[in-house]
Amino acid sequence: MAVFVGMLGVAAMAIQNGLVRLALPGAPSTAVMTTNVTQLTVDLATLVRGHSKQTDLKRVRRRADLTTVSVIGFAVGLALGAVFEIHFGLWSLIFPVILAVFAIPLGEFWTASSDTASHHSRA
Repeated sequence: MAVFVGMLGVAAMAIQNGLVRLALPGAPSTAVMTTNVTQLTVDLATLVRGHSKQTDLKRVRRRADLTTVSVIGFAVGLALGAVFEIHFGLWSLIFPVILAVFAIPLGEFWTASSDTASHHSRA
């Protein structure tokens, strides 16, 4: 039973990772924070050096901005998760479910508004 539950967790992470890659191309991974922290460190070092002929600094800065938001969001989520677990125990698991319920219509709204904006810019 433990192996089955573990495989369900692996499948869930694979689905999440695939959906992020399809829905948000160019966005940092939401499944492996080690990769994000490593990429952020490389990008920050590249920006500090600032004189690389082979690297497009504008692209590196954009990627660093996106990854920084992802890493900060992860850290805030960790802190909130710990506080909620201390205060509410397993009931704290309701909070991510509530966020997911709100994220679905927000994502639909975001997609619809970006489609409308691109349609108006073509007209």
